[in-house]
Amino acid sequence: MPASLSQSPSSNSAIATQPRWTRICTSAGLNHSDLSNVPPLDSLPTRTSTLDIQGRKTEVLAQAFEDRTLVVVTQRPGTVGYFVQATTSSPESALPLGQGTSYELDFERKEDLTTSASTHSLEDFPTPLSGTTQKILFGSTRDEEEEALYGLYLSTLAAALYKQGDARPLVLGLALSDLRSAAQQEDSTSEAELERREGERLKAVVEAVKACRVW
Repeated sequence: MPASLSQSPSSNSAIATQPRWTRICTSAGLNHSDLSNVPPLDSLPTRTSTLDIQGRKTEVLAQAFEDRTLVVVTQRPGTVGYFVQATTSSPESALPLGQGTSYELDFERKEDLTTSASTHSLEDFPTPLSGTTQKILFGSTRDEEEEALYGLYLSTLAAALYKQGDARPLVLGLALSDLRSAAQQEDSTSEAELERREGERLKAVVEAVKACRVW
């Protein structure tokens, strides 16, 4: 055995008594000070849910970290390819319906989506807050319109969580089915019907996330 890989019995014994994460860092050649404050994953408040939204299996996960809240919503099994973060600094005022994303989407269409959701559901639908900023963390969407739609989901969910008392940044992972592509296969589907379906899905997702409350 090469000298660089040999260890004395005493050093083996010392390594064996170290905490598991410390041993992993040592083996990887990483510097560490004290990992005793790192919580195990199973100690983090976590809730999951699986439900049907417009005929599509929808999985929701909510997990509370000390410095932020993670929410994942996917309608594509095993896939979450887009993560964004919302931080609310001064949430006193709500924006007009449909506004609140930093993405370029026709404001009239955003208003249609949000109005449709509020009309069909929540008594007090959470409209985006003026103090909320958004940031794309990683991943990509199919097109600019989907990116704008996901921005609307992020700002709406951030407002919903803040209203329930969670002021931490929200990290949102999304992978939604493409309602527009599905509608194109239905010759009788109008733009108004598509907006109605999008609004109802937004409402259902907000309700599902609120039901997985970990904040």
